[in-house]
Parts: sequence; C-alpha cells; structure tokens
Amino acid sequence: LLQIVWLCGEEGISKENLIKSLYDVDSQANINNSFNNLIYQMRRQMIRAGLPDNDYILKRGGVFITDPAISVDVDALEFKSLCKLADTEVDLSQKYDYYRKALKLYNGALLPDLNTEIWVITENAHIEELFEKAVVWCGQYAKNIKDYEEMYRIYSIAADIYPDRDWQVEQIDALLSMGNFKDANALYDKTVRFYSEEMGIPPSDKMLECYDRMSAKIIFEPGKISDIQND
Repeated sequence: LLQIVWLCGEEGISKENLIKSLYDVDSQANINNSFNNLIYQMRRQMIRAGLPDNDYILKRGGVFITDPAISVDVDALEFKSLCKLADTEVDLSQKYDYYRKALKLYNGALLPDLNTEIWVITENAHIEELFEKAVVWCGQYAKNIKDYEEMYRIYSIAADIYPDRDWQVEQIDALLSMGNFKDANALYDKTVRFYSEEMGIPPSDKMLECYDRMSAKIIFEPGKISDIQND
C-alpha cells in the first residue's frame, strides 16, 4: 500500500487503481471493507514500529497521496524527475549533468521482491526505458567530446546491471577508441563466454559485428596482434 502510493508521488493514485493494484478483485467479496481495514492496520503497524503517529497516506481530491507531514525520499521518483529535467533541457552540458545524476541513482530492477505484481512490472518497464535512454545519450555525448574513459564508465554501469543486453559492445568501442586493444579483446572474450556458458546462446549479431570492427582496427596496429595472440 505504502509503496504504491509513495511511487505515485504528488500525482497520487485513485482508489479504483489502488484497489486494482492491491487485490484480485474477482476473489474479494467486500473490497471496501478490506481496503479500509488495510489502511487502518498500516497506520497501527507504523506506530508499533516506533514511527510517528501520522496518517502516512491521505485522500485528497479523489486520489490518495503521501501524507505531507511525513518526509519521504523515493529514489525512483528522483530518478524520473532528473530524466524529465534532462529531456527538456536544451543546454547539452546541463542535460548531461542531469542524466549522469540519474544514472548514479539507478541500481537495477524496481522492487525485485515484488517483480510479479502487475503494477511493479508496468512501472519497472517505464523506468528501464528511461535508464536506457539516459545511458545511450550520455555515452554518445561522451564519445562526441572524445572523453572515451567517461564513455567506458557510462556503458560499464549499464553492462554491470544488465550483462545480457549487449552494452559490452559500447564498452569495447570505448576501449578501441582509447587504443586499448588488449582489454577490448579480453572483454569481448569474457562476454562471449558469458553468453555461451551462462545463457547457453551464441553471441548476438551486434557482438559479432563488434568483433569484425575490433579485428579490423587491430590489424593496422603494429605489434598488437602478436600481443593478443600470446595472451
């Protein structure tokens, strides 16, 4: 109950949508009584836990919102707020700053213990989409200004959280741009092994295209081929 309301922020959530998120409507004979009792029990539980005697959620204008008397910081809301600021910002350096702050907040899937709940699945999909947009924009921005170390760090954030989504291709591109062919080859090899051993699938077309680009660059670098062959 609290997670749903807190995630809705200032916009709040209607009673109808809140009930749909909390209950299997078809299986509940008296939803209103169950819902009202849930709110009552929630408030009692918070007090028993040693928290202040407040409402925690309020109904205003037909929607449930977070009790203004309670200070609540929700990382998912801050993440979305920063992405929204970045999306409307015209100054590229400021846009980059907003997105970078958002990426620092992102730690992976939303509420993983509740990942089968429809409301979590829906919200998680939206947040993941924002995360991917932020990564791609920041990575491209860093590449355009030739800050390849930062480009590598940005794509590493995404690759660490989602190792099965080909973010390693962009990491390798950054390493190649830095002239670090040895680490690029090692990362490619590690990624291919992950795909085959952990996931049981062959490398994606994107990874194979990356290998072709990497091979082409290494061929024209004196001494690099023998170093990699020795490894």
